[in-house]
Amino acid sequence: MINKFSILLLSAVLMAPPVLADLPTLASDDRGFVLSGLSPKAIQIRAESRKATVLRLVGRDDQNYADYLKLQEVRYGTGRFIKRNIYTTPALKRALWRPAKKNLKVSADFRLAKDRVILKYKLLDPRIAHLLKGKNGLIDIFVPSELYDSRKSYKVAIEKNDGTSKLIEKFISLRQAINRYKRDLEANGYWVKIYKIDGGDHTDIKDTLVQDEKYGLIGGVMMGSVPVAWYRNEDDYNGNPAEFPMDFYYMDLDGTWGDADNNGVLDSHEGDVAPEIWIGRISGSLPKTEKTEAQLIVEYLSRNHYFRTQNKLKFPQRLFKWSGGEPSYRSLAYHDDDYAWAGYSRYLDGYLTDTRLLNNDPLLTNEEDYLETIDTIPGGYWYSHLMAHSSPTSHSFDMEDAPGGSVNVTELNDNRKRAHFYNLFNCSGAKFTTDNYFAGLYTFGNKYGLGAVGSTKTGSMLEFDVYYANLSGSLMPEHSDLASDWDVVVGEKQTFGTAFLKWFRYLAKDGFDTDEIWWHYGMVYLGDPTLYPDWNLNNGYER
Repeated sequence: MINKFSILLLSAVLMAPPVLADLPTLASDDRGFVLSGLSPKAIQIRAESRKATVLRLVGRDDQNYADYLKLQEVRYGTGRFIKRNIYTTPALKRALWRPAKKNLKVSADFRLAKDRVILKYKLLDPRIAHLLKGKNGLIDIFVPSELYDSRKSYKVAIEKNDGTSKLIEKFISLRQAINRYKRDLEANGYWVKIYKIDGGDHTDIKDTLVQDEKYGLIGGVMMGSVPVAWYRNEDDYNGNPAEFPMDFYYMDLDGTWGDADNNGVLDSHEGDVAPEIWIGRISGSLPKTEKTEAQLIVEYLSRNHYFRTQNKLKFPQRLFKWSGGEPSYRSLAYHDDDYAWAGYSRYLDGYLTDTRLLNNDPLLTNEEDYLETIDTIPGGYWYSHLMAHSSPTSHSFDMEDAPGGSVNVTELNDNRKRAHFYNLFNCSGAKFTTDNYFAGLYTFGNKYGLGAVGSTKTGSMLEFDVYYANLSGSLMPEHSDLASDWDVVVGEKQTFGTAFLKWFRYLAKDGFDTDEIWWHYGMVYLGDPTLYPDWNLNNGYER
């Protein structure tokens, strides 16, 4: 139930223009009120009357209608808050008073359902005008209270073209980094809810996502140790049972998920099994980096911000080969012996990226060659597609019929992993509940990583073409008649989250058979799913 959460702030609702100070953090009161964004009904009202702008105030389902009567009228004062009816939420008073304009009157409209109180502004408030741009939908962000409330600040550095470090943040806390991330999302046309979590389990997260679907939810971002959904598949790889963490449970909002023995572990999935939203996870315990989870998240969000807004100046240009002032996108496709077919990553060659460095020679792909390739090849990579046998904390390579060595945690942590985005065809490599899991080291444990798709169990992605065609917004000639089947909008690149969602929905068209369950139910996206595979699209530009 949502009452196990402390709802922090839907900060997309009130963001001041440059001439006004930002609104303070608006915590919920003991009855769960929180300012929210424009509902479909509110948008309709706004369209009908240019003189009225509306906000929605959402309370818990178990609240009494009488509670809302306390909000019938408030008025802005000059220098102090003037209340017409008694209401006991100091944070709400501060939110209305601090950036107030003289004589701007607010009144509640109770004609709508009891859980949707509409506050009508008689004058257009510029603080919420930006919400009209939120055409891309709602994103829920979940973060544990202890992380969000921490006052500890961190320094953040990136690596420059010459290999030296450059300090980009002198003092920044996780709360500041998250709120800046929220503003970055708003610049790209989203509106955002941030939930502070204190207790609860995976069902509480799911209930919140389902509740927000009616408000245009497109995805959720889990930061830190958010409650995890576990799934047990009795007939998994080689017919053996397997238990693993999954985010697919959060992505499928209307399927029927069962827990037959009521032990908190899901064990069945029926009904409409296709996902409706994407989920991204920014988390992981990586003690090998000698950094706390909070510090790793701050560094990731700072790196993400600079990639979006100042990448041409301050992000490590050594990752790119420049031509005419624009970056040249190139990728690494490293296929070990069992996956040597070049076609697995063919969309990286001229579609998703300009060029592909393909390493798939069974005589050459091994531990030493891989570490050298990701570390010392001049220029680095925009994208890396790795196919090798793995565990959560190792890669194993073959050289024809002989072992080709293994990469362990120490080697991977000490090695510079110079790529932004990854497709990790590595069994269990994205098992984020394991300390020092490799997908976490690639994405969060270095100065370059921004996103990775991988699996928390035995299995990985298949049907790569569907994923890459949606990311690139293009089709190879032999796939030109598959745009509808793959849900590809030719000429329109998708975010990593949307491409991941479309890939999953493609697989779910006819349900999931036994093999597909053990291959794909552990698939997760790590990092920010709203990033595009294109330099400029991440800065709020139109596609």
